[in-house]
Amino acid sequence: MIEIGWAMLVNLLFAAVGVRAGSMNLGGAACGAMLGCVVYVCLDWRGYVILAAFVILGSAMTRLGYERKLQLGGAQTGGGKRGAAHALAKLSVGAACALLASALPDPHGRVWTIAFVAAFAAALADTTGTELGQLYGKRPVLLPTFRPVPVGTEGAVSLEGTVLGLLGAAVLAGAAGGLRLIRPLDMGVVVLASFVGIIAESLLARTGWNNHLLNFLLTALSALVAAAVALACAPPHF
Repeated sequence: MIEIGWAMLVNLLFAAVGVRAGSMNLGGAACGAMLGCVVYVCLDWRGYVILAAFVILGSAMTRLGYERKLQLGGAQTGGGKRGAAHALAKLSVGAACALLASALPDPHGRVWTIAFVAAFAAALADTTGTELGQLYGKRPVLLPTFRPVPVGTEGAVSLEGTVLGLLGAAVLAGAAGGLRLIRPLDMGVVVLASFVGIIAESLLARTGWNNHLLNFLLTALSALVAAAVALACAPPHF
């Protein structure tokens, strides 16, 4: 009960700061707080740090050069505020992985902890690549043909945006490693899974699917890839 109380208090404070800062609306704050409580209870404060880091860094990427992105036509709608749909799309898979990590005994619990980190790392890689790619990408292309397209084209990727996105994933993986949520070797698994996720999302974006669904699939695929690779590469004593 004490852990649940702390989870509720921390999430309410974080949500209030987010609303005050203009990074989320009330719906996004409420939904994010509920999912954040799940993460806090299942993976303690260390798991919550990973979630909070994604939210803070993702919001910063969205706000960076916002006026320029408006001119390019690729700025986040609603002044950059995240709503409930955004929270569900990018946080729900991580929360589900946290539940599995808490409920299952090792080694499976540890595998789903790696998947938890991968879900948030992929979400940050996607946000970073999208937001910074518009500002710094020199030659956006469509996959798999690599046909050059204008900045802001749906599903387009650039070398600069992809590299920056993977750096974002590496930062989150490094934070998880520093907190001892995952082992150093697992950090590479997280970045690899994030790369698979953002490439898959770029390919699917051309189908016209809803962005929220794409974001959900991105995190789900990255989490599953990380879990599969972690199981395949696990040593006998893992």
